[in-house]
Amino acid sequence: MNTILTHRSRAPERDQNTDRARMERLNAALSAIIEEIRSEEAGLRARYESEAADASFLEMAQESEGTSKKLDARLEDVTTSLLQSEKRLKNLSLQLTFYADKRTSIEAELKALVEKF
Repeated sequence: MNTILTHRSRAPERDQNTDRARMERLNAALSAIIEEIRSEEAGLRARYESEAADASFLEMAQESEGTSKKLDARLEDVTTSLLQSEKRLKNLSLQLTFYADKRTSIEAELKALVEKF
């Protein structure tokens, strides 16, 4: 049997393109997550501001009209909602920082890897 075994390596350009494509997919995924968080944050901020305005009007109504069970219940609901929104906004801010930091870190590490080889 007269077989010649040959080993062919991939071209370095092909490896670099593969690495670059992988990095681009990861960056795209992180960018999509970051945009998703920003979108949720913007929507929540708008609702928060609207509810804060409602709370102000409810407090003014309470001062001018006196308290009622209905008014007190609504003010309590708005207050609870505002506190939950504040908690969620803080959480979103932490997530945004986390993902942005990870993206920056991954970009730097991958760039160093690509430059190494």
